[in-house]
Amino acid sequence: MPTELDPRLERWLDALLDTPGLTAIREREQARREHVLDSLQAVPFVEHFEGPIADVGSGGGAPGIPLAAVFPERTVTLIESQARKVRFLERWSGACRSFDPVAPRFSSSVRSGRIWPGWRNGSAAECPSRIQSKALESAD
Repeated sequence: MPTELDPRLERWLDALLDTPGLTAIREREQARREHVLDSLQAVPFVEHFEGPIADVGSGGGAPGIPLAAVFPERTVTLIESQARKVRFLERWSGACRSFDPVAPRFSSSVRSGRIWPGWRNGSAAECPSRIQSKALESAD
């Protein structure tokens, strides 16, 4: 695992820790391990698939934002049903696009709501090839 993170991920982690209600974790090193490094565990698996990536139940952005940093050429859709988390993700997604133009940009979008209503009637081209999630609520 990397000892140095992309500076954008460092800033995202700061914002995540500074925003009440996004994570119960308060210590930066624990947050780094659980929100960034755990998310990056998916990289060897995700790189075997082409196309867009969806992070379902994105919360504060893990694993979607770290994966977007590693795969800047791919679209990562962050899907979250809680409005306050969606607002954080929209602000952060916008901030990612305004970084140094020389550095690769995160390619991400935010969808408010649940996964199936958005893709049930969509074309196959709109559906992600890879869906990642850290925690989901029971469908019952």
